[in-house]
Amino acid sequence: MRFRFIDEGNVTPAFAIGLKDFIGTGRYSSEYIVATKSHKNLSFSLGLGFGRLASYGGFSNPLGALHQGFKVRENRESGVGGEIEAAQWFQGNAAIFGGIKMGVSDRLDAKLEYSNDAYDLEQSYFEQSSPWNVSAQYRLSDTFSLGVAWLHGSKAALSAHLSLDPKSPANGPGLELTPTPISPRSENTGGPHRKETDIVNLQKVLSVDGLF
Repeated sequence: MRFRFIDEGNVTPAFAIGLKDFIGTGRYSSEYIVATKSHKNLSFSLGLGFGRLASYGGFSNPLGALHQGFKVRENRESGVGGEIEAAQWFQGNAAIFGGIKMGVSDRLDAKLEYSNDAYDLEQSYFEQSSPWNVSAQYRLSDTFSLGVAWLHGSKAALSAHLSLDPKSPANGPGLELTPTPISPRSENTGGPHRKETDIVNLQKVLSVDGLF
């Protein structure tokens, strides 16, 4: 869950606060504060992470200057999840993360990221030899894109992304007009015979489906 509490201005960056795995088992439990600023085709992000997002390159929590309780993060044991443990939020060590996104073209983006996740729980099957990740993403349409990446200095990845806006569903909101009724073609059926096409209503119905 992420909430942007300050929008980007001409000089000032946008600020957002986020929570990860705050109702789950705690394996990925983390919190962060991040600032993002755009300039032309570049976008810069710099953030401070806590919990799992402070497992690589961590240092003493700067929030400890406000209260000593921020300096210590207790181990979370919540079984299969389902419990919100807000008392842990933003506690324990902190670590810096950041990234740069460059718009190479209208459809192609390149990204460079510095990660502060050490993947301690995955060491038995996953090797992290570098905190740096690099990727490229190509948008085939407004909703679909393909990506390629080199991750953690040891893994190549391919990905596909589908983005949907609940406020603007691809097939409309479910309140479409019904199709124009088809009149009988022959008067032998006993029904009315329309000699001229109702152009106005027909165009209105077709335009809802994007047909002109």
